[in-house]
Amino acid sequence: HASEQQALVADPGGVVLEVNTAFEALVGAAPGEIRRLDDLPARFRDPAAFAERLKMLMVARRPWRGEAALASGAELHLRADAVIGADDRLLGFVLLATDLSNRRGAEAALARFQSEMLASQRRLTGRLDAATDPKARKLLTGLIENAQLAALEISESEGAEAIPARLRSLGDSVSRSAEVLERLVFEERKSRRT
Repeated sequence: HASEQQALVADPGGVVLEVNTAFEALVGAAPGEIRRLDDLPARFRDPAAFAERLKMLMVARRPWRGEAALASGAELHLRADAVIGADDRLLGFVLLATDLSNRRGAEAALARFQSEMLASQRRLTGRLDAATDPKARKLLTGLIENAQLAALEISESEGAEAIPARLRSLGDSVSRSAEVLERLVFEERKSRRT
């Protein structure tokens, strides 16, 4: 399932007790291939740095959060915590991973959308005469502003992999609405001349 949290749980000695298929798939491991925390560093672009982070987690119980690149080039956000019992006894470790590629793609799609909307607004308002088409200019500005707000809401939603398609669909709708508005202005100008 796409929204399943990528998770790994290990005992105090670093033996993997539970790893879900989402975690295995994310790091490029076959089912059951990750047996110990020590099996993880080789999967990362900088194995020594990752091994050092694991050592600090396991020895000093120091939690960490941050980004790390897999050997495949994919970037992850990782969260690693020691699980401590009530008697200050180490119970094990939990690693959670999130693939950043979908989020970065969503952020890039939002930036593209915003840039396209501003360019569209400049182009279309340039065609509308401020003196003779003030209502159309106001409608167009409202359309673009509402689209920008909708885009921000879309970008904050869950399911980053769907965000670029949703933004494209919103952009298409805005373009169609702007074309209709432009056509109405053209027809209204034409009727004024006759």
